Amino acid sequence: IPEERRNAPAPSSAQAASPSAPSPSNVTPVTVSEEKQRAVGLATSVVESTTVGDRLRVPGVISAPETGLAQARVRAPGFVEQVAVRQTGVRVTRGQPLAFIYSPEIYRAQEEFLAATRWSGAASGDGTAPTGAADIAAAARRALELLGLSTTDIEEITRTGRPIRAVAVRAPASGYVTRFNAVLGSRAEPEMVLYEISDLSNVWVVASVHERDLNAMRVGMTARFATTNAPTEPLSGRVDLIEPLLEESTRTTRVRLVVPNRDGRLRPGQFGEV
Repeated sequence: IPEERRNAPAPSSAQAASPSAPSPSNVTPVTVSEEKQRAVGLATSVVESTTVGDRLRVPGVISAPETGLAQARVRAPGFVEQVAVRQTGVRVTRGQPLAFIYSPEIYRAQEEFLAATRWSGAASGDGTAPTGAADIAAAARRALELLGLSTTDIEEITRTGRPIRAVAVRAPASGYVTRFNAVLGSRAEPEMVLYEISDLSNVWVVASVHERDLNAMRVGMTARFATTNAPTEPLSGRVDLIEPLLEESTRTTRVRLVVPNRDGRLRPGQFGEV
């Protein structure tokens, strides 16, 4: 046996495991026993080569969409005689009665409609309706519709032959009542908002993006939003608007996302991460 081979050190386990893999220059292989690995908490993993995309994480807050707001008003002055929905946070559906208003103007329009209907139904001597009677009845019906009466209300007036004393103010859309001013006995005017309703089937998530990251933002790009109380259940949304203004104090711009909220678990004011 040659002298240089007899005095050579035994190969390490790392060298034995991969005899064909040469060690990098200026690096000495080291063997650590399993006991020492457990004592120092040493862990190893296989080195992999992969592509990692840029990911931006920014804070976001949920807000009620402005496009989902609706207001219930009267179209003629009157008085609140009955309040059906008298608190905020209540979910209502489109067409649901919210309050009942007595309006002299609406009551008089109903009487005119009934008179025109009876006149159009009365036959003249030759068995035909008076000339123009049908047009007058149709115009009287349109007047009730313009005053806010629903088809159901007009059909009830026609069926009973009597005007409705207090007509219903109905919800113009489905959603949650966020504000109401219908007080029993109070006077209601057309410029007064009796109820405000917010549709939360979709909500806005407003994220604050630093100016250095704005070049990567595009309208229509997808994002994920997770609330602080459910960080492991992110929801997908899309960028709907990138506001043109920059907040000088924080150097950020508001980026708005539209996120579905069909189960109603997202509430305006909640914080999370986008």
